[in-house]
Amino acid sequence: MAVPLRDTEEENLLDHLEPCLDFIDEGRKEGNVLVHCFAGVSRSATIIVAYLMRTEQKSLEEALESLKEVNESVCPNDGFLEQLKLFEEMGFKVDTSSPLYKRFRLKLLGQSYKIGEKIGSYVFEDDPGLSGQPNSSTQDLPNKHTQQTAYRCKKCRRIIAVQGNVVSHTPGEVEDGALEGKLSCIHCGARLGYFNWSGIQCNCGSWITPAFQISKSKVDISTT
Repeated sequence: MAVPLRDTEEENLLDHLEPCLDFIDEGRKEGNVLVHCFAGVSRSATIIVAYLMRTEQKSLEEALESLKEVNESVCPNDGFLEQLKLFEEMGFKVDTSSPLYKRFRLKLLGQSYKIGEKIGSYVFEDDPGLSGQPNSSTQDLPNKHTQQTAYRCKKCRRIIAVQGNVVSHTPGEVEDGALEGKLSCIHCGARLGYFNWSGIQCNCGSWITPAFQISKSKVDISTT
């Protein structure tokens, strides 16, 4: 098994963790498994730390310390350490429905946009206002028979989002920012909010990047 990732803080290793860990589990049933990268310091170490976390229910700090007892040179880069911390906070699994995971993917999306990378439609969820579409590949959609909160344009009543599209965040301190654009209802054109790929400061003071903010005064919230 090969995972074609560079040893940079911006790389998304989190989405590869579970396939790698499952591969190691299967391999150990037959014997030993070699986990390696170019230097054996960051990428492979991250996989081994995640494996120790999941199999032995160790915290990130405990698992990393255990590995350093065998090889003191291991040193996952800061980006991988942040992803391992998310892995721990999600219960030693990659929970795509978790707000933690959604914020992580949103952050990656913002980074890709800022450096000019092309963003394919596959990373976005299906339009909740349209029916009969197949499920998105980026995250699981709620069961059709499960009631959920829907956000509708107050002017024309079209569904613009459901609760599963909402990405929560922790209130934080104020930061500076600039650049913004208008979000409009696709059906009637009414203004619903604004967005900024570089980030928007929430009313709570937290800085969200990228940000897509809908004004509650512009929508009706109901259960579908």
